[in-house]
Amino acid sequence: MDCTEAQRQILNGTEGEALQVHLEACPACRELARDRGALARLMESARPGGELPPGLLEALQRDLARERRPLARLRSLSTPARIALALVGGLAVLALGLLKLRPDIHDYPALRLVLELGSLGLVGLGVGWLWLRPLHRPALPGWLAAALVLLALALPWVISALPAAHTANPVSLAGTGDDLVRRAVACFVYGSLVGLPLALLLALLGRSTRRLVRLALLPAAAGALAGLISLNLHCPLTAPVHLLAGHAPVVLVAVLLAAAIYRTVRR
Repeated sequence: MDCTEAQRQILNGTEGEALQVHLEACPACRELARDRGALARLMESARPGGELPPGLLEALQRDLARERRPLARLRSLSTPARIALALVGGLAVLALGLLKLRPDIHDYPALRLVLELGSLGLVGLGVGWLWLRPLHRPALPGWLAAALVLLALALPWVISALPAAHTANPVSLAGTGDDLVRRAVACFVYGSLVGLPLALLLALLGRSTRRLVRLALLPAAAGALAGLISLNLHCPLTAPVHLLAGHAPVVLVAVLLAAAIYRTVRR
């Protein structure tokens, strides 16, 4: 399929495997297909005499210039390649938690551990998938991204507020009283720093320009969730007060910080 046929299908709203293959390989047509072909329709509705709407060519040139930057090569990779890189980064974050596995692992109820880490992982995968999905796919409802981010923010607090998983191991009873602040800060810093590289990698791999995504909420949430899973694999403390103070805020602070940084850079 050549660019002329691809652009015709974009304008008609036609989908097919041949178009998808072309869009993966052609940055110009991919730009036209973004946001359900909004740019292609705008160019098609040019004024009589062939005059394009004011500022259209300048905007397109700026977008194409960004695509020629060195970091844009990551975004130009095929979707399977970008997803594979993201998964490798996520596995690397989890491996850090497994390198020094929590000493109470045999006392922690296995089913509860699987449910807690599995739910965090599923939400993280959902957020990452939404961030990395191809632009030429049909647009998803706007509430879906917001719902996933809200779920990523709320789930750590729900898990942390549950009764202590066990009290069988003496090492798990620390982190309260006078030791609360010190241990909570240490865990928060660990989870945040471990998840930060993955969040940055996801931010560089993403292509979307939707409003919620432009605030960098999705890559920040996905990276922070991976960091929180790694933290839960490493930290043996089970007191809810410690988890609420040192574990649950990891995702919330990451998302708020990403939004603040984005808005500062935009200004």
